[in-house]
Amino acid sequence: VVPGDVVLLITGAAVPADCRVNEGEIEIDEATLTGEIHPVVKYQGGECKMGSTVVRGDVEATVEATGAETFVGKTAALMGHSRHEHGNFQKLLRTIVLVLVIISIVLCVIVFVTLLEKTTLEEAVAATVVLLVASIPLAIEIVTTTIFALGAQELLQKGAIVMRLSAIEDMAGMSILCCDKTGTLTMKELALQEETPVFKEGETQASLLRYAAMATKWIEPPRNALDSLVLNAVDLSSLDAVRQLEYMPFDPMVRRTEGMMKEIATGKVYKTTKGAPHVILDLVRSTSTDLTAFEALYQEVENSLYTHGVRGIRTLAIAKTNENEEWGFLGLLTFLDPPRLTAKKAIEEAQRYGVAVKMITGDHLLIAR
Repeated sequence: VVPGDVVLLITGAAVPADCRVNEGEIEIDEATLTGEIHPVVKYQGGECKMGSTVVRGDVEATVEATGAETFVGKTAALMGHSRHEHGNFQKLLRTIVLVLVIISIVLCVIVFVTLLEKTTLEEAVAATVVLLVASIPLAIEIVTTTIFALGAQELLQKGAIVMRLSAIEDMAGMSILCCDKTGTLTMKELALQEETPVFKEGETQASLLRYAAMATKWIEPPRNALDSLVLNAVDLSSLDAVRQLEYMPFDPMVRRTEGMMKEIATGKVYKTTKGAPHVILDLVRSTSTDLTAFEALYQEVENSLYTHGVRGIRTLAIAKTNENEEWGFLGLLTFLDPPRLTAKKAIEEAQRYGVAVKMITGDHLLIAR
């Protein structure tokens, strides 16, 4: 594959190089590159990076970069370059050694000239050479490297892998530690909770799960953790009574999915959606004819989000259209990703050493806190 080639990207295939979609749309799993757990939709002109996987769709794409010129290749090159960098301590030692060498050479020249006046040339050279060798700290770098190596061995016994010795110094001088939340501070094991705030009379957790399932491709394998939890909790046989006419996949820019459904028995057509609560609230506001009632609903949902957020519980909003194509907010499904048992101790220990811990997450601020 070379730049300019046209490749066919099909469901399940790995992207062989950095490409751009010629036409159509596909869903790409970029979790290995960006950590984004949701598939990303690529439209015409969208960039598909090498190392990602096609989740849905078949399109033709034009190759733009291969090998070392790809996103993955450039990242690997940066990592390789960093391994050869010397730490500040090593640079300081080399500067000290250079200064001592210069001073030693100057002094040895003075001593040589002085001895030459009082002794023979052979004796002056011999004494000067001995003095020069003795005055240059040849072993200083060997000693410091040995000390770093012993430190690396001790870290290895504690489960840390040291890729370069200068990283020990970098770690010792660290002032801010940035870490991911999901899978690092938490167990990365989402679990559906029994608490289900409902905002429309007659709805239950079972009905919310059913409407949430309608906003997925339930006849296909789940595309992310949330879809998997929803589909595992719902009776899929209940969906035999409806047919999915259209489906809008998850897009990080839109932050919701949507399905257009038709009831087989009655022919009734409606839409369901699931996604980030504030995104769904904005959608409901856009079609609401009673803004006073919506403001009351908004405040009620905000209170519920705050109550669950301070406890670290994630929420997924569900909405559905009525016969007038107005969106109605049905309720919230709640999920919990429990923190690791060692997370609190690790954070407290880092803070004790003067390291500020910053968590990087796409979740709501309340959940992060």
